[in-house]
Amino acid sequence: MTTSKRRYLPAAGWKWLLPIYDPYVRLLGWDAVRRRLLDQIKFEPGHRLLDLGCATGTLVVDVKQSHPDVAVVGLDPDPEALTRAGRKAIRAGVKLHLIRGFSDQLPFVDACFDRVACTGMFSLLSLAEKETTLREVCRVLRPGGSFHLLDVVKMPLGGSLYRRVWRSVRDSQVCTEHQIVALLDQSGLTAARKTGQHPFWLWPVATYRASR
Repeated sequence: MTTSKRRYLPAAGWKWLLPIYDPYVRLLGWDAVRRRLLDQIKFEPGHRLLDLGCATGTLVVDVKQSHPDVAVVGLDPDPEALTRAGRKAIRAGVKLHLIRGFSDQLPFVDACFDRVACTGMFSLLSLAEKETTLREVCRVLRPGGSFHLLDVVKMPLGGSLYRRVWRSVRDSQVCTEHQIVALLDQSGLTAARKTGQHPFWLWPVATYRASR
């Protein structure tokens, strides 16, 4: 199935919510939690970063502002979110590469990134998509590179509604921390571990790291 015809979950859940996506996640405190993940990523000049599910580009813009010598690529299936990410980059005065695509079919050659990040998107994937995504991450990482993940660690309150909404698009699955570490190990990545757990609204989120 081509990218243009494949179904996807919009960045805000529904297209009509996209205009309030950024203020909404900021109000919830997601930006602060996302910075916890950035704190564990160590960059060097000349590094290349890929952000999976970049949505409106907050993470990639932050990285480019704080590390101008790092090449930054954001990937997301939602073209309207990517448009907003491009406008955000222009306002911030930074240059990004924004590409429409899916995490389990990365349009990149082998071993072309030093860092890959994924924040809040992993739980929205089916188990099969999770497995394929992590194999793709392993493929595009250079030897010595690292993958950095931020995701929920259990179903939030109102989880039955959460499942119904997300499964209208895909058979999503929230994994436990042990399941996520096992998936990282099975993908070919090494030294997979949970690096921290942080409170977020009605449910906790955790950060993970694995190496290539």
